[in-house]
Amino acid sequence: FSPLDVPLYHADCRAWEVTRGGQHVAVFIGDYFARGSKRSGAWCSAMRGQAKVPQVQGPVVINVCNFAKSDPALLSYDDARTL
Repeated sequence: FSPLDVPLYHADCRAWEVTRGGQHVAVFIGDYFARGSKRSGAWCSAMRGQAKVPQVQGPVVINVCNFAKSDPALLSYDDARTL
């Protein structure tokens, strides 16, 4: 995983490039902290699916949670299981 400096929809989100053997595999986005405009719960979604035709295209996947934002970000056992 290598951090990506790309524009995202919220400042709390982070993006990483996923590689295997030096080759691009996917983009992984993490949106982990609760905020008023966000629905409750946790989920993972594909923002763009994988394709192999007409050319190889890696997926863009997002993992969304609603953890309490703190410094450091401490997770309960249940939060760690959710993640």
